[in-house]
Amino acid sequence: MGGWLSEVVRDITRDPQCQEEPLGTAFVLPLAQGIITLLLGVTAMALLNPRDSFTLSLVGIVAAGTMFQSFETINFWFQSQVQSQYTAVAKNSVSLLVAGIRIGLIQVQASVIAFAWVTLAEVALAGLAIGSVSLLQ
Repeated sequence: MGGWLSEVVRDITRDPQCQEEPLGTAFVLPLAQGIITLLLGVTAMALLNPRDSFTLSLVGIVAAGTMFQSFETINFWFQSQVQSQYTAVAKNSVSLLVAGIRIGLIQVQASVIAFAWVTLAEVALAGLAIGSVSLLQ
């Protein structure tokens, strides 16, 4: 974690009463970036190579995953509270599950699109897992 993200954790740690603004900003910026990435990526692919539906699908699936990075905001809050072990367990559990799925996809010689969907699912599940941890705390 670097740059402005470490600033968010530092600000929340220093002044817990004013955590809404940095957390809100840390959620909205990656979400907006993800939406823009998805729209620009799909639009660029559609304009550059309109007949290549495979690549267009691949770009769309992978770019959609960038929207889920906004859920890392919850992880920032846990880091500021020195409780990031909860989110680490959630994220590692998802990674372990997805690793097993990828091994299965290799065994059945699945398509690249299947791997792209699993990558999207991994990011989405990690976001949901982090969100679930925050609800349980």
